[in-house]
Amino acid sequence: MDPFRKTIVRRLRLSLLVAVIGALAAIAGILYSLPSGGLPDTSVLSKSMGLFAGIEAVSIFRILRYARALKTPDQLEALEIAEKGERNQSIQLRTCRSTLYLTLALLGFGGIVCSFFNPALFLILGAILIAVLVIFLAFWLYYRQH
Repeated sequence: MDPFRKTIVRRLRLSLLVAVIGALAAIAGILYSLPSGGLPDTSVLSKSMGLFAGIEAVSIFRILRYARALKTPDQLEALEIAEKGERNQSIQLRTCRSTLYLTLALLGFGGIVCSFFNPALFLILGAILIAVLVIFLAFWLYYRQH
């Protein structure tokens, strides 16, 4: 079995695991939101159902995509080309870089705006901004040396 096929099988198994865990978490959310003898708490129910429905949708999409790629060699080859092609990797790198810069800018701007209204939220956004910067610098230093 070639390495890319092994990778797809591993991703398929991981997607199945995430789908099962997501379904179990959704069921647990429904059971948790049901009080004894009354109507369900719609606040908790709607938030948990929205979160886990999104997880399930993505997992099912990935499962179908990987299962279809494993069945036909042409689709497996197309998936490998789409994933390992230089152009696609360049697009992914530029997208990640732009997303990081936008996230940092929004966290900084949000922190400045929140400093006028809520000092606790300002500190939280500042801590998140610092954590993202530290993680970025750690990865940057690591990949620069390797």
